Amino acid sequence: MKKLALLLIVFTFTFINSFSQENEKIKIALDIQGIHNGKGQLIIRLYNANVNYPGNAFKTVKIELEPDTAGPFIIEDIAPGEYAIIVYQDKNMSEELEIGMMGPEEPLGYSNNASNPYGPAPFESAKMNFQEDSVITINLR
Repeated sequence: MKKLALLLIVFTFTFINSFSQENEKIKIALDIQGIHNGKGQLIIRLYNANVNYPGNAFKTVKIELEPDTAGPFIIEDIAPGEYAIIVYQDKNMSEELEIGMMGPEEPLGYSNNASNPYGPAPFESAKMNFQEDSVITINLR
């Protein structure tokens, strides 16, 4: 009987501990460098897998820019894990990154300051591991 009671207690604590870890949420604060004149809006896209990258984001945050807008810009309520972040300044408020013959026509940056001269930075280059509240810098180019 004591073994059964002990087993039940261990199972209960294990269940409670795993449940609390699954519900743990973190914040990522972004220090975004290279914003041009407070025009338009910042689009921040968070990706948790290579599958939808860079198309459909896991989470998107939009911040309308004013001349005095300053960061840090916060992504809240996410589970710890690996994420890639794409940020661009949508100057014309189209909610799409404008791409011309020579590449992006609006300021664009990636987590890990990843880059690729021939298209979007690869997910593997941009992903970062976030296990707790974090602050990162992303440079718009």
